[in-house]
Amino acid sequence: MSFGSRLKNLRIEKHLSQAVLAQKLGISTNAISQYETNKRFPDQQGLIGICKYFSVTSDYLLGLSDILRPSISLTKLSENCNTYSDTQIAAINELITAFNNKLEK
Repeated sequence: MSFGSRLKNLRIEKHLSQAVLAQKLGISTNAISQYETNKRFPDQQGLIGICKYFSVTSDYLLGLSDILRPSISLTKLSENCNTYSDTQIAAINELITAFNNKLEK
């Protein structure tokens, strides 16, 4: 999938028009249109702004990875689990269950 396709999908997921996204990023609507049709590519600062706005990696936008948003590694998570109270672990389990239920819908 191209940069433009990925950008357009992210914009549509957030229910934004090209004009609204352009305003939020401080660029022209025409620039967004050209990005989405792969006629133009943002400069480094523009790419960083897009990544920050959508909370995605540049690797995802550039098509180098299909991972939309990186997650905490299992190793890091397991290291922290030893410091959590039973109440915190129960809350985490509830969040995971709610997340999994939402994915199944």
